[in-house]
Amino acid sequence: METEHQTAKFDLTLSIHESTDGLSGVLEYRRDLFDADIIQRMAGHLQTLLSAIVANPDQRLSDLPLLTPEEQTQLHGWNPTHVAYPTSLIHSLFEAQAHHSPD
Repeated sequence: METEHQTAKFDLTLSIHESTDGLSGVLEYRRDLFDADIIQRMAGHLQTLLSAIVANPDQRLSDLPLLTPEEQTQLHGWNPTHVAYPTSLIHSLFEAQAHHSPD
């Protein structure tokens, strides 16, 4: 939502206010550094984090998600990190290589 400020004092500022209706927040940002899509995504990540906290307040902070399940799936598609390693013991692999290339 638009605010009355025309110039951001900082690169990015999050202000949250409590009222009888609940919490409301404002993200103020420098438009030469951030565009509206990035700010929307950041706000979505904050919402994901806060929803996870409400769902499980005893969960460790490091275990709380920032990404939605769809974003996590997309991230794994961009960065497939699963690697199939040989199941043999290291000395067996060494012996096999030595037999294959004795010199």
